[in-house]
Amino acid sequence: MRDPGAAALGHADPPIVLAAVVGLLRSGMSTSAAWRSVGVLSVAEDGTPDVPWNAQVTLAVGAACRLSHRTGAPLATVLDAVSDHVEATLEADSRREAAAAGPRLSARVLTFLPLVGLGLGAVVDAGVVRVVATTPIGWFLLAAAGGLTLLGRAWMRRMMRTAEEASREP
Repeated sequence: MRDPGAAALGHADPPIVLAAVVGLLRSGMSTSAAWRSVGVLSVAEDGTPDVPWNAQVTLAVGAACRLSHRTGAPLATVLDAVSDHVEATLEADSRREAAAAGPRLSARVLTFLPLVGLGLGAVVDAGVVRVVATTPIGWFLLAAAGGLTLLGRAWMRRMMRTAEEASREP
C-alpha cells in the first residue's frame, strides 16, 4: 500500500532521497524508520521499500535492500553505490534527451516545409494553387511531396530510434 506522500516522493529526485536514507542509516536509524522519514510507509521485511519511481530504479533499490538483508552488508554502503548509479543513469538520460531535441525539431520543420513552399509559391503567383489543385502534374507533385514527406519522417524516426538504442548500450 502506498502512503499519502507517495505522489510527492514520486516527483522527488531518487538520488537525493537515497542520499537522505543513506545519511539516516549511517546515523544509526533503523531501515524502516529511515524510509518512513523520507515518506515511504510501506517497507517489506527485508527492507525493500515500496517507492513510486521508474521500474529500473525501483528494481535497483530493491536488489540493494535484499542483498544487504541476506548478506549482512551495510545497507547504507550498498544504497550509496546504487544512488551513484541511479544518478549517472538519470544524467545520461537527460543528456540523451537534450541531444535528441535538435534533430526532433529539424524533423518537425522539414515536415511542414512543403506546405511553406506551396504557400510562398501562392504569394508570388496565385496561379500556383490552381496548377497544383486542378492539373494532373499538380496532383502528381502533391502526391510526390506527401510521399517523400512521409518517407522522410519514417527515416528520421528510424535514425533517432537507432541512435537512442546505441546510446543506451554499455
